[in-house]
Amino acid sequence: MFMAAVARPRFNEDGVVLFDGEIDIFPFIYEAEAMRLSMNREKGTLEVKSIESVTTEVVKASVLEKVILAIIARWPLDASRKIYIQQDNAKPHISSQDLDFLGVSKSGGFDMDLILFRSIQTIQHKKSPKSILHLMDSVGRAYDEIDNEKLKFVWLSLHSCMNEILRVECSNSYSIPDIGKKR
Repeated sequence: MFMAAVARPRFNEDGVVLFDGEIDIFPFIYEAEAMRLSMNREKGTLEVKSIESVTTEVVKASVLEKVILAIIARWPLDASRKIYIQQDNAKPHISSQDLDFLGVSKSGGFDMDLILFRSIQTIQHKKSPKSILHLMDSVGRAYDEIDNEKLKFVWLSLHSCMNEILRVECSNSYSIPDIGKKR
């Protein structure tokens, strides 16, 4: 599983990218010594393994130790310091009242609220990765190749959908608006 942090890209009047919106991508992994000898490695060799069960504690540690620091490092200097972090519908969420989060989220002049990361649980590729390291490399390359123009339209679609949700008083009975984006 991975956690990705993206933001709305920023362009100048001439369409030149000022901020690509890509914060970073974070795999849920750990290193452990190999328990047995195999033809591929010696016993005791460090291996990269995926975290099997991503709990609230794991998500919280990742947000506090990686995501927020990456946001602070990559955030444009002239951009607003008010940031909303949207969690997906997976169960291991952090409470918006978590004291550790509240302490870290107010550092550096930022004001972050939990309500932009998204956990990615399944990734389909034409060629299936043979190890965690290959999977991490593939996901990292795909993340780096995100087109700024497409990311801009993702944000426009999200904004339009949020407006529609509010228009129908927060119910799910809304139509996704056509904003004339490129296909």
